[in-house]
Amino acid sequence: MTIIRYFLHRVLIVGSLAAVLNGCSVSIPTPSPDQMDKSPFTGIPCAAPCWHNLIIGKSTENDVINVLPSLTFIDQKSIKVSKRDWLEKIDFSGSAPGMVVYANCIYPNGKLCLSLTVVDDVLTNIVIDLNYDITVDEAIKYLGNPDRVVYRNSGAEWIICYVDLIWGSKQLVLTSRRFEGYEEFEKNCGVVRDTGKVPSSLLLSEVGYVSSSQIEDLLSPSTYNLLYSGTIP
Repeated sequence: MTIIRYFLHRVLIVGSLAAVLNGCSVSIPTPSPDQMDKSPFTGIPCAAPCWHNLIIGKSTENDVINVLPSLTFIDQKSIKVSKRDWLEKIDFSGSAPGMVVYANCIYPNGKLCLSLTVVDDVLTNIVIDLNYDITVDEAIKYLGNPDRVVYRNSGAEWIICYVDLIWGSKQLVLTSRRFEGYEEFEKNCGVVRDTGKVPSSLLLSEVGYVSSSQIEDLLSPSTYNLLYSGTIP
């Protein structure tokens, strides 16, 4: 899977979440502690690449199903399981049947929150859509420096860009909020393009746990994929 295919996959997952759960864009109130998944930035109950005792490439469909009731930040009534006949295997050697599990945050109600992908009875991908504010600087204080930083423009007629930070050994990808228009692109994605540095106050919106095969590909240098060289105010 190339880096472009990986991010296209993430776009499809988010699109599927919207279709299945009928979510909408809302302003995000402040949830209570048990309504937020802070585990990526605390290591509780386990540190990346582990997430709530699930591990990409090792955990099974039953493991995923058994963990769901313990997740206090999701609305248990919103959980949807979408069975698929064709999903890409974790090592990209072909396709196999599998499932994608979707769930809303418990607060604010209706916000898309979580997806977990299982292929051939192996957990291959976890995506958490954050319902609280956390900056790049705050994330790095716990996780340490990322290996690489990616800027990407997903717009066609309109400039829409994101910044991704990649931690290889943690099999972790953090994604920024969306930036729209030329001015926002230059202030955020343009800075990454020109310096390899990330604005320290940049807000994150998504956490992804990925396979070792995906990480290997995501760490490959490209025009848009740069060595991380620090933060700027």
